[in-house]
Amino acid sequence: MSGGKTLIILQGTAPNQNFFRLDLETGEQRQLTSFDLKSGSVVQNVDISPDGKRIVFDRLRHHADIVLMNLTRWL
Repeated sequence: MSGGKTLIILQGTAPNQNFFRLDLETGEQRQLTSFDLKSGSVVQNVDISPDGKRIVFDRLRHHADIVLMNLTRWL
């Protein structure tokens, strides 16, 4: 995060993964989320907004359907 003194980390094993804030100066951790992803789901990619207020992530689910939506039909 900005300032270089804080990290956002993902801890736990699927499906019990949560995000924590880690203060690099003190070593203090603070849990930011508390969710239980469906069994078989794994968080893969994570992106954090520059101000640290938003976390965007995707999850991989076994046996998930893939859908392609062509939005140009409605534009």
